[in-house]
Amino acid sequence: DDHMIMLTVSVLALSLPLALLAKVVMLCRQFPTALRHGDVDFMRAYGFVFFRFRPEAHFYILLVLGRGLVLSIIPVVPQQSVQVFTFMFTLMLSVECTNHIKPWRVQVLNWVDIGLGCLLNLYLLLGALAISVESLDILGWICVFVTLLMLMIIPALLVHAAFKHTGVIAKSFRFFLCHSKADAGAFARWMKMSLVASNNIHGEVFLDCDNLESLDSLLSIVATDVQTLVVLGTPAVFVRLWCIGEMTTAHVHAVHSIVLALPGMYVLDEQAIANVDATVPDLELLLDHGLRMDDIRHALGAFSAKPTVQIPLDINARACDELVRMLVNGVSDGAVVCIRSCRVPPVGSVKTVIVADSASFEATA
Repeated sequence: DDHMIMLTVSVLALSLPLALLAKVVMLCRQFPTALRHGDVDFMRAYGFVFFRFRPEAHFYILLVLGRGLVLSIIPVVPQQSVQVFTFMFTLMLSVECTNHIKPWRVQVLNWVDIGLGCLLNLYLLLGALAISVESLDILGWICVFVTLLMLMIIPALLVHAAFKHTGVIAKSFRFFLCHSKADAGAFARWMKMSLVASNNIHGEVFLDCDNLESLDSLLSIVATDVQTLVVLGTPAVFVRLWCIGEMTTAHVHAVHSIVLALPGMYVLDEQAIANVDATVPDLELLLDHGLRMDDIRHALGAFSAKPTVQIPLDINARACDELVRMLVNGVSDGAVVCIRSCRVPPVGSVKTVIVADSASFEATA
């Protein structure tokens, strides 16, 4: 009878944190919609749940609550060796998630979180030296479990790479915008906003000022995690170091690519391609990323035969929407398509007039 009473009380007590966890799960599902629509009431009521984390890592609160729930239940386990192993395993997963996601708004807090997790694991390791093993069988099963995990890592990576290569697992970035900021920075931002707003793509749109964390990982992202490379063709894009690296990597790894021929774009001729190492400064930096000079020349030559979409100088919102639909639906290899800009008369009263140089494509964008 006493045991049943204690069991009933514990179940009722456990329902409280589980109810809190369920509520936070619901809030995490609602957060992107509330943020997109500017729901001020939602942010005022529940902002305290998310304000510590970056918007794209708002779900990390679930990991924090889940970690606390698991760590609070561990002392119920009777065997000390199982307690220590479960505690260390949970903290190890937490440290790895923090290192991968970088959820905290202040960068230094990510390192503090990682450092505290490592120190707690060190304390547990030192404490494990002082405990007595109740059963060698339990310790043996723990060792077997850890050994199996280590043996499964390499086959799991190979299977994941094979699935990603065959398209069974979708790549993270549906489009990668390769551009020169000086010539097409504003148009690249407009393209990303239009592609994201279309809601017809599965995956993200890579724009370096939003998604790039390190130049060391840039080319590997193009090689392994991009479905379509979209080159915003301007005079500078074919002589810019990292744009050449992105196009070469896409060519070497057979990443589907499309060229948007912006006003003033020209393709390098054979002589310019042959002398690219002399005209592009620091081109040898790409050699450190596994790209050969022959690969660079072949890639620059191959991009003249890529599917091309001609962009008008006076592009407007309707033409941009047509361009987005064309990119989402796909352009056949070798095709040359022209986007035409249609003048749309203003509807109703005009409140704000924006004056731009119509001879400048960036100003129009």
